[in-house]
Amino acid sequence: MTLKRCRKPSERKPTPSAPTQYEMDVADLLARADPGATVEWNAHVVGRASGRCRQIDALIEGSFATIEMAIAIECKKHGRKVTIGVVDEFIGKVIDSGADRGVLYSWEGADAGAIARAKGAYSPTIEIRELKTALKPWPEVVDEWISDCPNPNCPDDISWREREGPGGQSYEIGTCYSCGTPAVKCGNCGQISDFPSGETICQGCGAVFSKTEFPNGGVLLEVDYSTAQ
Repeated sequence: MTLKRCRKPSERKPTPSAPTQYEMDVADLLARADPGATVEWNAHVVGRASGRCRQIDALIEGSFATIEMAIAIECKKHGRKVTIGVVDEFIGKVIDSGADRGVLYSWEGADAGAIARAKGAYSPTIEIRELKTALKPWPEVVDEWISDCPNPNCPDDISWREREGPGGQSYEIGTCYSCGTPAVKCGNCGQISDFPSGETICQGCGAVFSKTEFPNGGVLLEVDYSTAQ
């Protein structure tokens, strides 16, 4: 996905100020981590809802696992942790810009309210990272951003719930936030499969999951790991 650009109010010149340098350093690290992606520092895009020119500290655009994606980056280097208000403001910017995901880098980290707000966000998903700890390897970042919905036409994620399986081996079931596709995540190999009523065989290891839905709304879930390889 390529976001529509707008004319910058004025050309922003690099200065030695700590916040600006922090933005540039983060953008440079991300650009070197994945040469195949386009990383633009101080990007300006047209807001889809507001129609206004929105400034983004760094914007990543590229194809990740064949999915075109735009990731908005916000950078905060102040003498305090970011708060829930900062996260709320960033979520609004990501939604208006049309970016698929957002990552907020903070030199001092984030307080409990900000972390909880980011974890509860979806469509778009928001992640907070403290740069002092370390940047994650890019393959791990890509894995986190790629949709886990088994519907190939849906770019969103599953709301998972853990279930206890035989022998104490758990597994997870859930429903996609956007398209409503039911899914199951195998506790033996981690494979995610579509999980309609009836029997589902895990394509990763051969475990068998079954779901029976009753007229009164009850659901019976069963799993057989004896067939897993």
